[in-house]
Amino acid sequence: MNIFVFPAGMPEALDFAVAARLEGHRIVGGSSLYHDPASAEYDRWIRLPLLGHEDFDRKFMHCIREESISRVCVSHHVAWTRIKELLARHEPGVAVVNPSPSALMRARHGLARRQTGRLGAGLEIPAPDGNDALSRLELLSLVTHAQRIFGHSDDQKIAALATVAARLPKGDIVEIGSKAGRSAFVLGWLARRYDIGTLLCIDPWSRDAASRQVESSAIVRQHAGDNDYDLIFECYISNMLAYLYGTVNYIRKTSDEAVSIYRADRCIETVELGRVEYTGRIACLHVDGNHDYEYARRDIRQWSEWLLPGGWLIVDDYHWAFGDGPQRAADEWLSEHERQCDCAFVVGGALFVRKRVEQAHEVNR
Repeated sequence: MNIFVFPAGMPEALDFAVAARLEGHRIVGGSSLYHDPASAEYDRWIRLPLLGHEDFDRKFMHCIREESISRVCVSHHVAWTRIKELLARHEPGVAVVNPSPSALMRARHGLARRQTGRLGAGLEIPAPDGNDALSRLELLSLVTHAQRIFGHSDDQKIAALATVAARLPKGDIVEIGSKAGRSAFVLGWLARRYDIGTLLCIDPWSRDAASRQVESSAIVRQHAGDNDYDLIFECYISNMLAYLYGTVNYIRKTSDEAVSIYRADRCIETVELGRVEYTGRIACLHVDGNHDYEYARRDIRQWSEWLLPGGWLIVDDYHWAFGDGPQRAADEWLSEHERQCDCAFVVGGALFVRKRVEQAHEVNR
């Protein structure tokens, strides 16, 4: 199928073209710019007059016929109305495949509002009382921007993180397993909102490390082996630079390797994210690394040594369709530390556990 995309340099147009090419279609791009850098992304490129030019209609229809176009994607809201009317008059068999960009924007925002509203007021967590909950617009903003980042944390888990964050003590936020950075964005955004502390992400972003996860189902192991980890790491850096520069950094090593670095150094400095200071006392520990039981067990045990009284341990994929390593490791830890914990629940497949404030004691330095 031949598909014409116009104006082809807009982000929405490029997203459509990438998806359409994966489906095997021939993609013709068009624009009114003399030099459009997006031209290299298309199988063929056609320059058209400006939409208001008297010759636009004739040249547009000439392109449709000469290129044997059967579908059109129009990413600009004004052009969408004009071209839809033009095709209805002259080539009714050629369909505009995308909805009105303006209508789509309104529909997406409406969906986000409804989804956020269904999250309700959040969880009822027993004392100690925390800060005020996020406003409706704050939660809407957090969920909307989080879902633009590739990842698996759902709205319910994000809302639970927001509820927990309002009750966190001051300290570091540590995440083991960050991928492209969806949950890291949520944790870092909440840390800034409530002035909790800085975020440290631990992830090797490597195929070799991913291959060590052997207990999960074959489909998960195959997916792990097919990933481009340098690309995922670049996505993570891009997302952190956009939202959290100055309050987040990373250690690109396994959890076992990173724990000794965290133990010895209160400052992490990287080329991409600069210099960030940490306290060595963890307010929130989010475990989402290797899901094999032994790795999850070590992640929880090694890093929870620094968990502050009133701090939260969050074990992702506690309920997981592809294995039970995180659940077994978390249950074992919870059984051993039951008296030190005063609240536990599962939301969005993740286990949330709070360390009892009354059991305050000196943590390792």
